This record gives sequence, C-alpha cells and structure tokens, in this order.
Amino acid sequence: MFFSENSSNSIKKHKFEPINIYYLVSINFNIFRKVLFVILIFIFSGLGSFAQDKSEGEQKVEDEAFTLFTNKEYDKAMPLFSQLLSLYPQDPSYNYGYGVCLIET
Repeated sequence: MFFSENSSNSIKKHKFEPINIYYLVSINFNIFRKVLFVILIFIFSGLGSFAQDKSEGEQKVEDEAFTLFTNKEYDKAMPLFSQLLSLYPQDPSYNYGYGVCLIET
C-alpha cells in the first residue's frame, strides 16, 4: 500500500485500481494481428516475383512441341522437347512429352 499525508497530518491509505489483464491482452492481440497481417502481405506479394517467365521464343517452341505432340507427330516434337529440357530439365510435362516421343518413334 502507498501512504501519504493529507493536510491534517494523518496517514491515508491509497487504493490502486487493479490492472485489467483482459484489456491488456486484447490490445496486444490486436497489435499482433495487425503486424501479422502486414507481414503476410509482404510475404505473399513477393512470391510472384520469383517465378521465371519464358521468353517469347521459348513460348513458341513450347506451343509448337505440344501441338505436334497432340497431333501425334512424335518425330517432329522430340527435338523441340529436347531443346526445352535443356533449359528446364526438371519440368515434368517436358520430361513426359520427351519420354512419349522416345517410345513412339
């Protein structure tokens, strides 16, 4: 307890208000939610910047390869898939197309 003297020279006890824990937690939680929201916005807005776009020439080769593949012209599509695989060796659609072309020719 906190003691003070008043004008009559007697000691008076001061009562302190209890701290409302729920109010403090709600303030901190609201701040936390806002900070988390801003962090997530920055994370998800930057994800698209790491994607690798194909050049116009690569896109034409890809379109031609899949057109020939769809038309079952595997002997003509195989060199195009081979060219695409040299640029993107982990692409599953190019690996599949090239593999089918190898089997069918």
